[in-house]
Amino acid sequence: MILFVINDKGKTIPVPIIQGGMGVGVSLFPLARAVAKEGGVGIVSSACLDRLVSKRTGKKLNSYEAAYEEVSQAKANGGFAGINIMCALSRDYNDSVKGPSTLAQM
Repeated sequence: MILFVINDKGKTIPVPIIQGGMGVGVSLFPLARAVAKEGGVGIVSSACLDRLVSKRTGKKLNSYEAAYEEVSQAKANGGFAGINIMCALSRDYNDSVKGPSTLAQM
């Protein structure tokens, strides 16, 4: 039984669970991917994302590149994933918004 429908491109979310974006290092792609894979909506947190993803990948990434990488990884197995962007982190705000919004156009 599907409890609610996303009207974007006729896709549905089979499980009415939206994972909250939890601060530095908690809501990264492994958790978001797992939630999306099970039918919910996985959320990546943008807090310190450039530093966390750079450390994990061994490549120096800016906020835009890190946000794109993390949301791409979260969506890699299908399902729905998004990003929680804290406006309080104004240094990274524009890059965080620009990165994942590019994925929405795909």
